Amino acid sequence: MTEISPQPRIRRRIAAWNILLDARFPQEERVDDIAHTLAEQGDLDLVGLLEVQKTANQQNGEIIAQKLTQTSGVWFPHSRKSSGEHTGVFGADVKKATTIDLGHKKKAVLTELGDVAIVLVHLRRQHKHFPRQPEQIAQVSALIEAVADYEKVIAIGDFNCLPLQMPRTMLRNAGFQSAYAELGEKRPRFPTNEFRDDLSPRQKLGLALVGGAISIDDIYTRGMEHALVSVTTFTGRSDHPGLLLEYDE
Repeated sequence: MTEISPQPRIRRRIAAWNILLDARFPQEERVDDIAHTLAEQGDLDLVGLLEVQKTANQQNGEIIAQKLTQTSGVWFPHSRKSSGEHTGVFGADVKKATTIDLGHKKKAVLTELGDVAIVLVHLRRQHKHFPRQPEQIAQVSALIEAVADYEKVIAIGDFNCLPLQMPRTMLRNAGFQSAYAELGEKRPRFPTNEFRDDLSPRQKLGLALVGGAISIDDIYTRGMEHALVSVTTFTGRSDHPGLLLEYDE
């Protein structure tokens, strides 16, 4: 009798990065540096970018995608439409993507790699409601509902709230776990050193009270407990760190 060998598992590497849309730091002047930093992370199956700017002259996400993969990526207008803000994904195996309407002017981007749903997330900041986050709570509820039928999910990006706050507690209650916590790695810290001096005095004071940086960027997974291989963080020309996850499909 001929034995059937098990199919080899596919090793995937994905990244996400909020690349900072701020008129004080023109994004078009940082595009080449951002692309170079991403290229330094090695071969990536998927990259999700937040706060990508589209101007009358260029779409910065498309430029970065072309430099890395010779594809244009899939991009969607996001909350600050007057500034040309977009969010989206690219990669050689990224064939299509759709959006999840989270409400309160925010959308998540949903795509798939094999049997894994990947959601690029950017929740709304809520300074006026600290420590309560009613809009973020509504957004996470919409996110959880949208991926309810998927067995394997990766939610990655900028959650704009702390790990112990209700929106991220909701993710844990829905079966999601931080890949950084699962693999015993330190969570990414915001802001990066290059942009720390550009914070307002009030922001600096707030960060000083919590140790100089906060954890708002993360990678949450569900149904992938035995598939995670490694997770890390990288920095470049943005106030946010980049996120990198390696897993077996």
